Amino acid sequence: MALPKCCRATPAVCFKVVGGQDDRGDHRDFEIASEETDKKSVYAADDRVAAREELDYLKSVFEVAVQGDDGEEIRRRVGQRIRELERGVEAMEERAMED
Repeated sequence: MALPKCCRATPAVCFKVVGGQDDRGDHRDFEIASEETDKKSVYAADDRVAAREELDYLKSVFEVAVQGDDGEEIRRRVGQRIRELERGVEAMEERAMED
């Protein structure tokens, strides 16, 4: 898998993938899915699927990025944020199952 353009330049630019945007668009899927799950809206299930897909994509980009020359720095600077997102998505999915 090739890195998106935003991740090819420097490790610092990889924060765009975690914090905002990449070539695929806006990563607000996590926030939207959480809000819709809390509201128990009819869109919540689809939004959770979208958030899971974005997380899986992000993790695959991260794995490619850490194999490069700046892999250790990327792992150090971005890895924790990805783990936090993963725990958040898992917690959101658990909340949905409780209802």
